[in-house]
Order: sequence, then structure tokens, then C-alpha cells
Amino acid sequence: MSDVVAMARIKAIFSRAAIKPRFDQILPNCPTKHRNKIMWRVQRKAWFDVSIDRAIYISAHNYIRHQLTDYEAWMNVRTLTRMEARIIESERVDDIFRSWHGEFLPEEHGFCALSVRDNS
Repeated sequence: MSDVVAMARIKAIFSRAAIKPRFDQILPNCPTKHRNKIMWRVQRKAWFDVSIDRAIYISAHNYIRHQLTDYEAWMNVRTLTRMEARIIESERVDDIFRSWHGEFLPEEHGFCALSVRDNS
């Protein structure tokens, strides 16, 4: 047995009924074709120590980065690292997210550079 004592982690699985009103408030301008895919990503994952709002932010940024930018091409075709590709696409990801949100997002929400810092 390990001498390290693990801290208790809170696991959450968010229902679509819980996600939808928060999603609509956080990303009111998100196009329907993307909205359902992002909500599904939030719903299907077991989240640890993450609020429903943070889960939406993370899922939306990941979706935007992988589906709406050249992030994958930067890594696959041009053989850049994940971090290099994230840095290149971070402004585009943030611009799309802001357009879906509709107003300035304060840094306290972890928005500024989330597209570069999160680990998914």
C-alpha cells in the first residue's frame, strides 16, 4: 500500500437537463449544429473536481480546436507538437468562443489561454 494519501476527488456526470440551461446561458450564440455535439461531449464524460460551467468551457474549447481550426493539420501534416499547434490556433479558438458567448469573459473563469493550457 502506498504511503501517499490521495485526496478525495468529486466525480460528476452531468445530465443533458442540467447542461442545457447553463450551455444556453454561457454560449447563447453557438450554432445548433455545434451545440448538440458539445453538449453530448459534456454529458458523456465523467468529470472530476469540475463545475458544470467549467466542463462546458473545456468541452467547447476542445471541440472548436479539433473541429473548427487547423489544429490537427498542424500536428499531422506539419509535425508540430501539440503545444505548438495549440499556440498557433489559440487566437482562432478564443475568437470563435467569444463570438458564441457574445460578451467579454473575465479571466476568473479560466478563459484567457484556456485553449492553450487545458490538457485534453
